[in-house]
Amino acid sequence: MNQDPKLLENNEIKSIALSPLSSCTSLEILHLSDNHIQHIDLQPLSSCRYLKGLWLNNNKLQTIDLGPLSSCTNLQVLHLENNPLQNIDLSPLQKEVIVITEDEEESDWETE
Repeated sequence: MNQDPKLLENNEIKSIALSPLSSCTSLEILHLSDNHIQHIDLQPLSSCRYLKGLWLNNNKLQTIDLGPLSSCTNLQVLHLENNPLQNIDLSPLQKEVIVITEDEEESDWETE
C-alpha cells in the first residue's frame, strides 16, 4: 500500500515534530526542503521502513543524527545540500543510499 508523499517544502517551517509520521509505516517520500529547520529528530522515521527519499536541503541544519534511518532499508536518496552542516556520520545509512550534499570533497564527514 503506497502512501502519498508528504510534501512540506517551502513553508517557512522552523521546527517540526515528526512523531505523527511514526504510524505512517508505508511512507515513501518526505519533502521538508526550503524551510528554516535548525534541528530535526529523525527517530519517528525509524518505523518508516519503506522510506525511499528524504529531502532536507535548503534548511538551517548544523547537525543531524542519521542513526534512526538505519532501519529505513529502502532509502535511496537523502538530500542535505545547502545546510550549514559541519560534520556528519553517514555510517548508519545503507551503502546504496545516495547522499547529496553541497561539497562532499571538502567535507569532514565520516562515512564508516
